[in-house]
Amino acid sequence: MHAYKQPSATAAPKPESGGEWGSIDVQVCLKAQPVDVKGTISWAPWALIYADGAVVTASNSIYSTFPKPQMPNDSRIIPVGGCIRGWVTFPARTDAKPTLIEYQPTDVLIDWAVT
Repeated sequence: MHAYKQPSATAAPKPESGGEWGSIDVQVCLKAQPVDVKGTISWAPWALIYADGAVVTASNSIYSTFPKPQMPNDSRIIPVGGCIRGWVTFPARTDAKPTLIEYQPTDVLIDWAVT
């Protein structure tokens, strides 16, 4: 993870949850082709984790005012040796800051502390 920004996309319509937009700048690289895992990336496996255990998944909405470049929101193939970097946006809470960013593309779980 390169960065977490909240609020982000302040010109976009407010999230339906009533919070505000928060965005992460992330990069995923595929160094070798795993046997049972496709080398694909999308918004779906990303989540914000809060200290109280709440989980907020990536937005289903995409607005032109979201930070760019955006991580693909559909499943994109990552070539072996390649990387994809972009922003993923969430309907974040305003009453607390997330403590972790979680990436769970299959049965693998990777997380980063939010600083």
